[in-house]
Amino acid sequence: MSYRTGVKGHRRAAARLVAKVHRTIQKAYEKRRKDGLTQTALADCLGVHRSVVNRQLNGRDDISIARVAEYANLLGYDVEFDFVERSTIAGANHTQAIPPVFAQTASSGSTPMYAFGAGQTAARKPVNLEDQVAEVKIAAIEV
Repeated sequence: MSYRTGVKGHRRAAARLVAKVHRTIQKAYEKRRKDGLTQTALADCLGVHRSVVNRQLNGRDDISIARVAEYANLLGYDVEFDFVERSTIAGANHTQAIPPVFAQTASSGSTPMYAFGAGQTAARKPVNLEDQVAEVKIAAIEV
């Protein structure tokens, strides 16, 4: 017996970003490991046990944005974060530009109302999600 599960586009995008961050940190660590840096030394600088560093570097544990910045700093890198406009490719498997949960609804006030599914509305405009994707870039700097 087999089961089929669907992964929504925003979850898939999040998973891809997390995997990319893990790979980037792993590559930066491997470069420094060749120069003699150990996981134990990283753990000591971060104030955590070596097993925490091992799990985070191997992608078995989630990493906060703050921890990404700490790793980058300790490994001699800076972190750049930016939303980059998504390019539309004919036949690509992209979701629609603005998800239906953010469809504008009628409002009696001057502030637009936005529907968030199941009849919930908010009086403030959500972050514009149209054609945006998050990318993390770690740029090398000299220490």
